[in-house]
Amino acid sequence: MEIVLTSLKIFSIFYHNIPTPLPIRPARSGWVIEQINLLKNRGLSFENEARALNLFEYISYYRLSNYWHPFLKDKQNKVFNENANFHAVFELYKFDTNLRKITMEEIEKIEIAVRSKMAYVLSLSNDSFWLENENLFSCSKMYAALMLSILAGQGTPCPYIQKLC
Repeated sequence: MEIVLTSLKIFSIFYHNIPTPLPIRPARSGWVIEQINLLKNRGLSFENEARALNLFEYISYYRLSNYWHPFLKDKQNKVFNENANFHAVFELYKFDTNLRKITMEEIEKIEIAVRSKMAYVLSLSNDSFWLENENLFSCSKMYAALMLSILAGQGTPCPYIQKLC
């Protein structure tokens, strides 16, 4: 129980500056069709509106909006180039998604290698319980938060832990 209360205190330290969420507006029926019509009026062509409708419902207009910027002729008024089409926008989205997956896989390999090497070097230069040695940490608050998160079974503490030091 004490660990849970301490973890809650640490959580409140990290997350006290989270802004309050915006009020939720109820969804209107037909809003996806309105978004497609808006894009058509701005010059984006659709080969398959039914597929676009489906994609907007699952990916969202606002997520995809990042990918049609290269196809805009007038970015201020959001007018598309001639021959700009939704298929090309979606292909760019898929390319970005795949690139992100590949990049994250490689970053994960690097992260695992660095953590393994760090554990190996620290175990050789200290002992196999180096993680429990507070003197190896430059910040005692960070060490305490790390130990609490490990004891609570939470794994690595949140990235905001560095604000403690």
